[in-house]
Amino acid sequence: MPGSASSLSVLIMAHSMPPYEFSGVPLVAHTYAKGLINRGFRVGVVYPRLDDPTWKKFTIQSIPGEGFIRYEVPFTIAPKLWPLPFGPLSLAEGGDEDVSSSFFGMEHRGENWSIGDASTKQEILSKRDGLFVSVLEQFSPDILHVIDNVYLPVEWPQVAKEQGVKILRHVCGAEDICAFIVPFDEKISEVCSNPGPNCCKKRYREILLESPPLSEPPLASDERSLRLASDIADNAFDALLRKRTQAAGLFDNVYNSVIFPTKGFYDYFCSALPIKHVNIKVVPHGISYIKNQNNASALHEEPEVELPKELPQLDSPNDERVNLVFMGFLEPRKGIGLLEDAFLNPALKDRKDYWLHIFAPGDLSLLGVLMTANQNVIYHGAYEPTQLPEILAKMNVGLSVSLFETFHRVTREYLLFGLPVVASNMFWATDVVVDHVNGMVFTPGDVGGLIKTITTLLDDPKLLHKLSEGAKSTKIFSVDQELDKIVDIYQEICS
Repeated sequence: MPGSASSLSVLIMAHSMPPYEFSGVPLVAHTYAKGLINRGFRVGVVYPRLDDPTWKKFTIQSIPGEGFIRYEVPFTIAPKLWPLPFGPLSLAEGGDEDVSSSFFGMEHRGENWSIGDASTKQEILSKRDGLFVSVLEQFSPDILHVIDNVYLPVEWPQVAKEQGVKILRHVCGAEDICAFIVPFDEKISEVCSNPGPNCCKKRYREILLESPPLSEPPLASDERSLRLASDIADNAFDALLRKRTQAAGLFDNVYNSVIFPTKGFYDYFCSALPIKHVNIKVVPHGISYIKNQNNASALHEEPEVELPKELPQLDSPNDERVNLVFMGFLEPRKGIGLLEDAFLNPALKDRKDYWLHIFAPGDLSLLGVLMTANQNVIYHGAYEPTQLPEILAKMNVGLSVSLFETFHRVTREYLLFGLPVVASNMFWATDVVVDHVNGMVFTPGDVGGLIKTITTLLDDPKLLHKLSEGAKSTKIFSVDQELDKIVDIYQEICS
């Protein structure tokens, strides 16, 4: 074992990396890799990128200036997840066409990856585990740092453990407790109160019935469609029970230490999957900005890769209105429907004392008629991480209306730049947003509560000023502080 922490070799595992994805886990993984390199560690990152169902190869990549090694491996996605419990289902009387394969056009959905991974045949397990052993032999890590285990073989930490590698598990997502990766039901816009195989089975059956071919003639509302959906969901349930048992075994017997980003997410996770591990830490993700040579703020953890070229228009009306901002993605769990309902309500729509700025890529149709019905709404599109300081310097209040997060980075970014936050009263925000101190909270999904909170701020400039001062004095965990904690854990598990 190396004599000092900085001489350790760390292999990071994540579901993607920049420049392929610029969301939470990939950015976290990139930040760790760069930060550890700067501290003298030897670093590699393994992530899925290849379409190779034979599991015969991995590729080694490097990007100039990064300093770490990239190992690109196949995705764990199978075109057919399990055999149907009966023969081909005929589309027409006397026909023999098998419609079962039509379901697997959904193979890239989160639930199909999760269920399929739990249903992988032994011959494939041997091939993909052998490939990972080759990666381990090539890199020779002291520590495998699992940021998440999405689209990667769930058993790979066990494989590394058997090779003498120490395992640190960072629980950044909910893939161990939810087949859908995110325990949020879009149909009813609610967080699952008890995520697990039973809940996932019910949702999966509903999705099957609402998807082709079952949602289309001649199977729509047909007894055969109900039977097929129920049988597939039953098989999914069996697979998820196996996956749940496997996940519990990893937490109890394989991981040397486990990190959660918030205490609230730890409590939620353990309510679904009680874990006996004693070496559990809560370490918030760090967010830092530095001054560059032009004295302009820039992301401390900015990836040294090509960023998106489409920039939002930052110009906004120059008047005395309050500038509200929503940043994130246009997807249901981010609370887009809630935002639309609130700002279409006359209590906000008919006011002329604010602007609502939306910086978010995604499905514009989710905004419905909001941009045309409410003249106070300005949609800017996507933005680069490096533009964040310039954007937030022009804003007065940040809106965090997500219905599910494990850790909400944008909330911390608002506070870091002195913006009070209107936030859902849930664990991804309430560890930093204190009601009537540096922001205001409302019940998740409560349109009336969101409207009241925003109108209260608009009607009371003194309160808004007080909350702005509270936001400016809020301490946000930095990247260096986070890495200090992680390095301490590395030393602990390797001692």
